[in-house]
Amino acid sequence: DGAPVRARVVACAGQPAEAKTESGDDGTFELPASAVGCTAVAEKDNLTPSDPVSVVAGGHVSLRLKAGGAVEGVVVDERGRPLTSFAVAVEAFTAALNGRAGFRGPKPFEDPRGAFRIENIQAGRLVLTASAPGKAPARSESIEVQAGTTTRGVRIVLTAGGTVVGHVYDDHHAPLAGVDMRFDAVSSMVDSAADAKSDDAGQYRLEGAPQGPFTLRAQKDGYRVVLLSGLRVDPKGTLTQDVTLHGTDGGAGLEFGGIGANIGQTPDGIAVSAVFPGDPAERAGLRAGDRVVRVDGDDADGMSLADVLQRLRGPAGTVVGVTVQRSGETLDLMIPRSVIVH
Repeated sequence: DGAPVRARVVACAGQPAEAKTESGDDGTFELPASAVGCTAVAEKDNLTPSDPVSVVAGGHVSLRLKAGGAVEGVVVDERGRPLTSFAVAVEAFTAALNGRAGFRGPKPFEDPRGAFRIENIQAGRLVLTASAPGKAPARSESIEVQAGTTTRGVRIVLTAGGTVVGHVYDDHHAPLAGVDMRFDAVSSMVDSAADAKSDDAGQYRLEGAPQGPFTLRAQKDGYRVVLLSGLRVDPKGTLTQDVTLHGTDGGAGLEFGGIGANIGQTPDGIAVSAVFPGDPAERAGLRAGDRVVRVDGDDADGMSLADVLQRLRGPAGTVVGVTVQRSGETLDLMIPRSVIVH
């Protein structure tokens, strides 16, 4: 609106001469001589970044931040009835320019119509996650947000989710009681409220399974935590899944099917943060710093960290296709999953 503001200023973004500074309360800033010939952009949470402006030696650069956008929608159950108490969070966000979504959440709502409105979102594309008591978290479709406008008509459907049943055994196939059963990494922003414990016969029943692929987590003191991934079940269906836990004996405490790499969120997207020696990711040529572009042919742009994690995990013996960017080069890798024990 023309008022001076404190904001981040980036020039020559992504180049060796990249320069970053922050304007003062009066809006003024100074860039080094290395920024001459580049463009500068101003960024501030809850506002849309400015258009890029060329930096000229001895010149004056004026950067104008743009208003954020808004999203309106409803959260309903499987019969289309409004949920009156729920929370909404930004699961994944891709800015139109450099920047962050601003609002992340989860933000609680109480509305008899199941309606919500989220304001001050930077221009770009985002995916929302909604959660409510007794329901499995669910995502919206990809939503385009434009500066200074409201995107309406978003509809998120929450269901009770599917059910997973089975038995938990120890190394000798004896039933284990008191094993904590949960769904792991269902979202980058909200946790699943579903949990259950196995009974004296080792039986468990866990309701509220999210849309797959999902991971079942089994945990009991004195035993390795087991993650069973790549699972799917219809919203009203039932999946039978038995689990075997192995004693730790002071050794490794985690067992799962995967590729043996850690991933993390970066300003440029989801990237590999670590690759473990001797595990399938290293043998296939994956490296720390690689940016994930596609997983099994699906574009990773717009996926959340939890989405990519669930797709990389899976049963040992299966293969996942991962496309990464490294130093400007695009690489397609086929990585076999195996049992990872840490």
